[in-house]
Amino acid sequence: EQRRQAVLDLRREREDRLRELDGQEAQRQRDRRELQGTISRYEAQTAKLLASQAEIEQLISAARQSARGATGAGLAARQGKLAWPVKGQVVASFGTQVHPRYGTRVRQKGIQIEAAEGTPIQAVAPGLVVFVGWLAGYGETVVLDHGQDYFTLYAHASEVLVTQGQEVAAGHTIARVGSTDSLYGSGLHFE
Repeated sequence: EQRRQAVLDLRREREDRLRELDGQEAQRQRDRRELQGTISRYEAQTAKLLASQAEIEQLISAARQSARGATGAGLAARQGKLAWPVKGQVVASFGTQVHPRYGTRVRQKGIQIEAAEGTPIQAVAPGLVVFVGWLAGYGETVVLDHGQDYFTLYAHASEVLVTQGQEVAAGHTIARVGSTDSLYGSGLHFE
């Protein structure tokens, strides 16, 4: 009777362990599907960003050739002294970044500053608004020409407060923080 009970106990333990392993395998499969979905979203976002970066480069090239380009002093004299466009914490830095969870390498052309939805975004220097509109991967975007071949880009805005062709002063509120087409949530992408 004791041996029979020991065999039954072992059988129950084995069945419990098999159920536990089946649950772990099901969780791994759910995690794998979630990871594949995340990777697909990042790949799609990367493709959008590359297309938008080409569009931005064309826009800047056109602004350089335009007679309406900014005639300002540029940003060279203000190097290291520019005001922040928005108050917040930098959550993605310029340059190549390694995603902490997925280990993928992403090249950032600017910085991502976390900030509350609706926070005012200010021009870092006087300039001419050369672009206002939607860019895939950037969302609502404003580009300023500061002269001397210097441009700044402000992306993921919830609301844009300037128009193309408008002159703005340093500190002028040009938009409000949003999360349009952002992987980081509410904040400003600044280049």
